[in-house]
Amino acid sequence: MEKAENTPRNLTSPNHLPEHGLFFAAHSPSCGLHGSTNGRGAAVDGENGKTTILVVDDNSDNVEILRAFLESRGFVVAEARDGRTALARMEDVRPDLVLLDVMMPGMDGWEVCRVIKQHPQLGDTKVVMVTAKGGFEDKMEGLRSRADDYVVKPVDFKELMEKVSRNLAARGSQA
Repeated sequence: MEKAENTPRNLTSPNHLPEHGLFFAAHSPSCGLHGSTNGRGAAVDGENGKTTILVVDDNSDNVEILRAFLESRGFVVAEARDGRTALARMEDVRPDLVLLDVMMPGMDGWEVCRVIKQHPQLGDTKVVMVTAKGGFEDKMEGLRSRADDYVVKPVDFKELMEKVSRNLAARGSQA
């Protein structure tokens, strides 16, 4: 088993972690975004320079609700319906922020968050857990997985927007 190193990697090649085998899949589906990247390597929408958010949830209704809310506020939204697809999308999209559900089939959101945070090039991506798991121990697991923030479903959209804005501002100050 290989350990994650703090050296740049080619994101299209498998990068092994003991927990599950890969940082990112070798092949990732197209995210439908065609544009350049901003100064931090995040995808931007053509010349508009819009912030990109990756929404990860296995419930398509949740994805569509978050998509409509975020797009109405000027964000570019990419989506994934499971953990492995989310990791593949990270390579294509290079999002500024990830909204990540916990309870998904296969790889859960905690593990997805750990993998993102251990990645030498994308580990500074802000991750906000968006989940129905609102107990104390669940929130502690969020901290252990290195999530940047936590929103409990049903989502209070004012709270969500505050956390999105705060985390995007924090990311911008790190660039």
